[in-house]
Amino acid sequence: MLNDSFGRTLTYARLAVTDKCNLRCTYCMPEEGLKWLKNAQLLSTSEWKKMLEVLASSGITKIRFTGGEPTSRGDFFEIAEHAFQMKAFHSISITTNGTFNEKNSELFFQLPWNGVNLSIDSLNAERFHAMTKRNEVHKVQQTLEQLLQHKIKTSINAVILEHHNEEDILELTQLTKDKDVRVRFIEEMPFNGKEYHHAVKWNWKKLEQELAQHFPSLTPVPFESGATAQNYTIDGHVGQVGIIAAYSRTFCGTCNRIRITPEGFVKSCLYAPPSLLLRTLLREGKTNEEIQHALEAACLTKPKDGFAAEEMQVTKNFQSMASVGG
Repeated sequence: MLNDSFGRTLTYARLAVTDKCNLRCTYCMPEEGLKWLKNAQLLSTSEWKKMLEVLASSGITKIRFTGGEPTSRGDFFEIAEHAFQMKAFHSISITTNGTFNEKNSELFFQLPWNGVNLSIDSLNAERFHAMTKRNEVHKVQQTLEQLLQHKIKTSINAVILEHHNEEDILELTQLTKDKDVRVRFIEEMPFNGKEYHHAVKWNWKKLEQELAQHFPSLTPVPFESGATAQNYTIDGHVGQVGIIAAYSRTFCGTCNRIRITPEGFVKSCLYAPPSLLLRTLLREGKTNEEIQHALEAACLTKPKDGFAAEEMQVTKNFQSMASVGG
């Protein structure tokens, strides 16, 4: 089992299989993109498969594939299929932007996902392009409809930025009226691949006030241990709405997750520096047991919360979200 020094058992791993993405969301990376990792720096197909085995034997029961855009990796579906075939995880989910080509869409919907987080900051074509620098909103809309048709548990993730997509707070919430989805609004974080700067109007409290003003029956549901979103019901709505206080970090106390970056670094907190490079152990031919012991030791360095993690950073120049996983 993986435990930290605060008595928390870590059962959830977020796996960023690539740093590459076809969109250029303003809060995630610069418009010109990033200095992409070379293939030799990335964990290979076989290394990811071995990593999955180590995680399973370490007590990880839930995994989520992230990126970058995970489906942009050429061997992604081979890695994902291996995870399902192991039958070792209670939950296998993915965070994606949903801009699939026809081949990837077919492969995607062949897998029995336990949950899909669909990143949609706006369903308005003009605002979508302004935020992502791409004209791909029609593909995202198609993916959303397919998810609902396949009855896959779907959450919509939207980062709300001042002067960018504030109108979408209400427009996206209206989706929950007759669609069985969870729309979650996320505070902007400083992981944009640029110099650290953060002044957020739409924090969790402001988001909650905005929702309550327009939906008076907004009612919080009990907060689940290990969750990141405070969810709410609205009378007459099939779905739910939620708020993720990613910058305020109000949910850190029950955190049960670790992250593995595309090159194999272990991050025990999104705001913390890496604590272990698994790629080195994998390429040195270490056994699963040896890697598991190293992972156990790394988890003991997990900070109490995101604020303590931020203090561990040497500089305040945070990486892009695409290079560390959401």
